[in-house]
Amino acid sequence: MALPSSLSFDVLPNSAASRTYKSVISSRNSTQFNCNQRMEFAMPQAEASYLDLSNVSLKFKLQATVNGEGGTSQGAHLDFSVLSAISRIVVTCGGQVLSDISGYNYLATAMIQASCSPESLNSYGRNGLGCNGVSDLPLKGDQVLLAGKYYSIPMNMGIFSSKKQLPLDLSSPVVISIYLTSLQETVFCPDNDDNIPANLQFSECEIHAYVCQLNQEAQLFLDNSLAEMSYNWNITDISNMSVAHGTGNTSTVLPFRYSSLKSVVQIVRNATSIGTTGQFSVSGRSKNGINEYYLDVGGDIVPSRRIRVGDNDLGESCSETMVALFGNTEIAQQNSLNTMQIDTITNAAGEALDVIPTFKSIHEFNLNNSTLAAAHTYALGAHTPGTFFAAISLESYKPASDSESLMCGLNTIGSQISWNNKAAGAGNSPSTYEYYGFYDSVISLDPVTRILTANA
Repeated sequence: MALPSSLSFDVLPNSAASRTYKSVISSRNSTQFNCNQRMEFAMPQAEASYLDLSNVSLKFKLQATVNGEGGTSQGAHLDFSVLSAISRIVVTCGGQVLSDISGYNYLATAMIQASCSPESLNSYGRNGLGCNGVSDLPLKGDQVLLAGKYYSIPMNMGIFSSKKQLPLDLSSPVVISIYLTSLQETVFCPDNDDNIPANLQFSECEIHAYVCQLNQEAQLFLDNSLAEMSYNWNITDISNMSVAHGTGNTSTVLPFRYSSLKSVVQIVRNATSIGTTGQFSVSGRSKNGINEYYLDVGGDIVPSRRIRVGDNDLGESCSETMVALFGNTEIAQQNSLNTMQIDTITNAAGEALDVIPTFKSIHEFNLNNSTLAAAHTYALGAHTPGTFFAAISLESYKPASDSESLMCGLNTIGSQISWNNKAAGAGNSPSTYEYYGFYDSVISLDPVTRILTANA
């Protein structure tokens, strides 16, 4: 006997026909690059096709180049990871900027340490990112060799954090531009030594991405559903500013004027962290004697009670940072933020002894032997890696008067916003302060010009 169709559970409706395939895009402006140069990748243009923004990665081969002065030219190690090589990532379409993150290496390093355990850094981090994962020298990354090594970096900030589908049926391709930083910021290396490489070479540079392609019927259904509304989605983009401060308390006016500012991150890079070269360590961060900090938004203090931080009072600051970045819902959050310095005991030759490292609370980051002049052991002497950084969430401070907005952040258009630090003690010294504003931005596809635009 036949069953009514409503009871025939084994008969399932046909799904919209589609397929997903992996696309490998080579750099379009050159086949190889050196420090301080720019890679460009043009995404494919195809009808009824969408780029999966949650599955995009950058792969390349990195190798040292011979300096012509003898030696091995292999006397350099990555500053924590290969992320230190990237200073900025810009995504554009038809001249319209969709996402632009400068100071990428400092923030990416902090975010990796805030979200990965030491064990993860010693497994995937070692193979994919060039991390070390060794507890007593956590900032020393892979040795850069003449033979080279391949790395694969997940693209997971800015537009790539949206986990949405980016349309590729465009009149102008989406272009990803990756700016490389200097040799000094990418690696730890000896000063005035014939083992320092002349430069770094990036070759076989590729974007690996997954593309979803719909059939004509499914695409037509989507077009008819949207009608004149076009294709819109929300992303969290990141803006950066850098400022130098002397000793004592600081108050920095921030240029983050957006309809929905979600959070602000502060990273302090101590001026003494790379010896006499005047450069800064990408991975080394300093508390710099700060014992209290807060945001001032149009005269309102955020949070309502200033955040306190001290040698024996790190929990509040750590919790506020986790709230701003991930939410404070998982007490088992695995990270590599010890906010401590690690003293590696060395012998007279500068070689690390096989001893248990001692831990101290950190006020400033000092790479005491950063020039590695004592041979090539890379023990770094008393290597004191600071991992402290601070973040404040603004998503909990949206006023009731802004109830019509669909965004979850704070509207700072027309308001002056400043980050304020109270600092004192011997640990406070001149430093460079990096600030990052995380804000909502809406990406829209113009149905007439077929160009993507961003509106914050």
